[in-house]
Amino acid sequence: MIRAGVDETCASLSRGTQGQLALLTRIAFGEMLLEQGGPVSLILDDPLVHSDDAGLDLMMEILSDVATRMQVILLTCRDRAFRHVAGNRIELVAGG
Repeated sequence: MIRAGVDETCASLSRGTQGQLALLTRIAFGEMLLEQGGPVSLILDDPLVHSDDAGLDLMMEILSDVATRMQVILLTCRDRAFRHVAGNRIELVAGG
């Protein structure tokens, strides 16, 4: 990746940036499958756990847009980080 004119390897990026790039790559694969006419479900397990607040907000905007074209299932234990995200919620309670 080249950022601000500097060639950076993935390993030199922060864990938050690595997670964001991984998520964007998965979204791109989903978009390719959509172009072929198939239904797409994007299942994510705490994909942005290392993102800072600004990165999390930006990625949530992207995921909200993506959710208009494909099913997005987000598994997380970070309720506060995703409380503002629209969607159907299912809460699992231990021992309940």
